[in-house]
Amino acid sequence: MNKNQRILTWLALAAFGLTLFAAPWDVTDYADSTMSVSRKQYAPILAPPKPKTEMGSARLDASVLVVEWFAIGVVYGGLFLLTKESPKAAIK
Repeated sequence: MNKNQRILTWLALAAFGLTLFAAPWDVTDYADSTMSVSRKQYAPILAPPKPKTEMGSARLDASVLVVEWFAIGVVYGGLFLLTKESPKAAIK
């Protein structure tokens, strides 16, 4: 692993960490048999946002989180391959 790949790895880990500090949540403020009021909100993964009413709830939107992680992995993998040194450069 060369210097550029190490830097790229640290940047990818930082991006992954940011997704944990700003995880997507579906917050339902009020729900009954006829109506519900919900919103999207970003909050740390271990500290879900509080609904505005006692009847509300917060649910982690795992599908969005997985898509974010997949995108980070694809970009990281592509850039990792692009920053690979040629065998001749490694010998010198």
